[in-house]
Amino acid sequence: MSAVRHVLLSPHLDDAVLSCGANIAQQIAGGESVEVLTIFAGHPRLDLLSSYAVKLHEAAGNPPDMVGTRREENEAACRVLGAVPVCLDYLDAPYRTDPANGAFLYTSDEQLMGGHLHPADFCLVDELAAAIAQRYDRFRNTLFHAPLAAGGHVDHLIVRAAALKLEQRSFPVCFYEDYPYVEQGHALVSALARPGGRGWMAELRLVQEPHVTLKCEAIACYRSQIPVLFGDAEAMVRRVRAHMILVGGGAGYAERFWVSCPSPLL
Repeated sequence: MSAVRHVLLSPHLDDAVLSCGANIAQQIAGGESVEVLTIFAGHPRLDLLSSYAVKLHEAAGNPPDMVGTRREENEAACRVLGAVPVCLDYLDAPYRTDPANGAFLYTSDEQLMGGHLHPADFCLVDELAAAIAQRYDRFRNTLFHAPLAAGGHVDHLIVRAAALKLEQRSFPVCFYEDYPYVEQGHALVSALARPGGRGWMAELRLVQEPHVTLKCEAIACYRSQIPVLFGDAEAMVRRVRAHMILVGGGAGYAERFWVSCPSPLL
């Protein structure tokens, strides 16, 4: 087993593979250990869905067990890459309610992607950081990979904030660019500019063609999400490859990561 244990913090049951799939495949091919830890993978009460959540289910083909279906898809994707899938039971944002009054926290795309947490979610950051730290405290050779939160999805923001707290506890963390959100115009710039009093250093990781192919095969396992994100599987492959070539900047296929660092003194 590798001296370093890689843990991909994935907000949802596809984010890590969408963003880092080729890197995961390449690390595993090199004999390294990779675990995909999905945070918001809990089962909601299907008799207590908001109208917004119902629309999201319909867009994904209205499977009888949305989370169960997505867990199966994620397990299949991880098998393609060779990664170990692990799920936590926090509820996805459209399912969460305010403990004070039972109201749903996020009931529109604008709220979900608006870049601002509902106040009832603030406590989740500390809770999640503590849960992850406790889970991996005995594995001090663990390198965490967390979402940069490009695109402003509230669940990605929560995981990013929790990862920064892990850094404060001396856990090593790097941040990946959230795909496909990072395709949006200023999503990356906005994510890097979020407050926190730190600067960022980019790390470009070139990957080989076989690992790009494996990434596309793994993404294709998310059948419920392909129509929503890409239209169809062929369009997915074209977009994924084009984006990775763009990130590589002429050097080949690549995925880019970021390390937070203290802002330089003026």
